[in-house]
Amino acid sequence: MNSTPRPDLNTLKAMPAGQAYRTVTADELATVWPRATLVDVRSREEHATAHVPGSLNIPLDELPSRLADLPGGTLYLMCGSGKRSSQAARILTDRGYHTVNVAGGITEWYRAGHPVTYHHTPESPSREQPRTCLGRPAQAPAQTVPQLKRPRPQPACKIPSGVSTLDSEQTFKPLSTQGEHLMLIERIYDEDLAQASYLIGCQANGTAVVVDGRRDIAVYQELAEKNGMKIIAVTETHIHADYLSGTRELAAATGAKIYVSGEGGPDWQYEFDGERLYDGDKITIGNISIQALHTPGHTPEHLSFLVTDGAFSDQPGYLLSGDFVFSGDLGRPDLLDEAAGGIDTRFEGAKQLFASLRDKFLTLPDYVQVHPAHGAGSACGKALGAIPSSTVGYERLYAWWGPYLAANDEQGFIDELLDGQPDAHAYFGRMKRENREGPAVMGERTPLPEIATATVAAGLEADTLTFVDTRSNGEVHEGTVARSLNIPAGKSVASYGAWVVNPETDKNPLVLLADGQEQAQDMWDHLVRVGVDNVAGYVTSLDGLPTFTPKLIQPEELEGFDAAMVLDVRNKTEHQAGHIPGSYQLSGGRVMWHLDELPAEGTIVSYCQSGVRNSVAASALRRAGYNVVELDGSYAAWTMWQQTRQNAVSAK
Repeated sequence: MNSTPRPDLNTLKAMPAGQAYRTVTADELATVWPRATLVDVRSREEHATAHVPGSLNIPLDELPSRLADLPGGTLYLMCGSGKRSSQAARILTDRGYHTVNVAGGITEWYRAGHPVTYHHTPESPSREQPRTCLGRPAQAPAQTVPQLKRPRPQPACKIPSGVSTLDSEQTFKPLSTQGEHLMLIERIYDEDLAQASYLIGCQANGTAVVVDGRRDIAVYQELAEKNGMKIIAVTETHIHADYLSGTRELAAATGAKIYVSGEGGPDWQYEFDGERLYDGDKITIGNISIQALHTPGHTPEHLSFLVTDGAFSDQPGYLLSGDFVFSGDLGRPDLLDEAAGGIDTRFEGAKQLFASLRDKFLTLPDYVQVHPAHGAGSACGKALGAIPSSTVGYERLYAWWGPYLAANDEQGFIDELLDGQPDAHAYFGRMKRENREGPAVMGERTPLPEIATATVAAGLEADTLTFVDTRSNGEVHEGTVARSLNIPAGKSVASYGAWVVNPETDKNPLVLLADGQEQAQDMWDHLVRVGVDNVAGYVTSLDGLPTFTPKLIQPEELEGFDAAMVLDVRNKTEHQAGHIPGSYQLSGGRVMWHLDELPAEGTIVSYCQSGVRNSVAASALRRAGYNVVELDGSYAAWTMWQQTRQNAVSAK
């Protein structure tokens, strides 16, 4: 709940000279809604189809004859785009009313994510009353397993008449609905892995489904409990490569039924128990229908889920697109080659993506909201947007791939899609294998203990423990534990942890440096998302532990330094954009899996962009026995030194 005080709109926008009424934006209206008196001047049919809850409908052509129906005080006027409401504002202002016009109308209100009530318009006239939600019954109907329905013919989807076709391509309905709405959709976002999972709940009977859950499952259990719901089904869009799925973990903890894709052919089948979903199959909980759409391309078995809130419409309104369609981008089709041992599968995957867009995605109504499984920063695409959701229409109009689909240019699409994809992290291969086989179920985890310094020191000496220094690279450079790994605390613990710890070969339990138990537990939660489960405990200080100081080299010292290799641990796209001459590129997420590419003897000088990734990778290389010197300040410092030197030469 937003705790920001609701201001008086009189303070929000000055009145332009010569205009007798004020104009506000949809967001400004939201600060006083629903206390404000809102008059919708569209036709009865438009208002009946879609309107702001609580608005009074007086069509513009009836306004002069219905002045008696208007309440006193300030009147906020709305239409579809702001034009008719501005006419109404002039009419009422001339008659002495205090009016405020809402710019952009209900279209802008809807686009900004504010509540809109929808009612299905029957094909033939009827006396069907608008459906309203009265809240969850005191005794919910008994239901332990959601229904699985096979496909049947569906009527064509229509854009609500209250929103124009063009406007609907850019609009957004609130993700979580409350009050009169029966459906709840909550997005749970992990900034570490730029990964989104979803809880879909029916408030009518108190049941919920989790889609693409992660392994630290408390967040879903707490969310369900908060909303008085029981998680009865868990599913996922595909066999993930970037994190370890929590589907089996959540099912074991809640008793929920597992649903996974049965598509993809014999080579890409899940190897653990669960109901198989095929194109068109439906999971039904209460009033909510979740239909599986086979959308291959990113992976052969990939499903997207088309969600219909049956309490308000028999037409779908939401698409959980997984790694198929992102905001402004698409799931990369080359991961089977990069991480799963495939050979040239990217070309077939790209063709499948083109077909999935053409035959599935672009056949949906433009108003359908798109909620992807990743955001900006994920390596599952090359140019993911930071916006958490989009619409079919918006992506059709503005995504880079839109013109290729409009022109039916498959080859141009494939060329553009495959060009410039970032490095795939090496741990993706392990994620693919484990997610296909079925991740190990951890069960309830006990809190991490604080370990005595003497115990840790003895374990380090015997090489039966691995120490993780979670401080920043700057602090680590002042002194750290010998042979420790640097995984800085913060939003990238899982990402960096998977770079430098391979549970298949690294058998030592980890000891974390933490401020206390809460921080240690949080870091462990991040690590289990990538299958790094073996954490023994934590310490709060380096006192009493063997320490050393990592070697650094300054940019001006690099030219004369005898380095066996200058190693760039940034992504290949960064390296291509600019790098230190003669340096070798091997990203931090791949270097520990490609040690055969490094010199067996001599000193390696390593760098990234600012020094953070470099410190992570360099710590792992030192632990593996390499002599590594870090470029202080990394590429940013080197380019600044180069510029300073050039300026000095130019000044002579």
